[in-house]
Amino acid sequence: MEILANQVALAVEHARLIRENTQVASLKETDRLKSALLASVSHELRTPLTAIKTALAGLQDEGVEPEEELEYKTIIDQETDRLNRLISNLLDLSRIEA
Repeated sequence: MEILANQVALAVEHARLIRENTQVASLKETDRLKSALLASVSHELRTPLTAIKTALAGLQDEGVEPEEELEYKTIIDQETDRLNRLISNLLDLSRIEA
């Protein structure tokens, strides 16, 4: 009877360890996905900021042609809209998660 009880205890402990291992693996995968998402979001936010900074630097140059000035202003407008969409999407995602 004692041997049977020990075997049952071992089986229960084994099942518990398997569940814990599965949870740990799941948490690691979740952490990896969050890190990948953060890296992607960081890149997506930096791209329009870089374009805006570059266009502003172009506007500050002396002797900018009117066509170039219009192009720079268009880039700033488009990239600002893009940045606004990205931030709105992040806020929506945050609300959904909450």
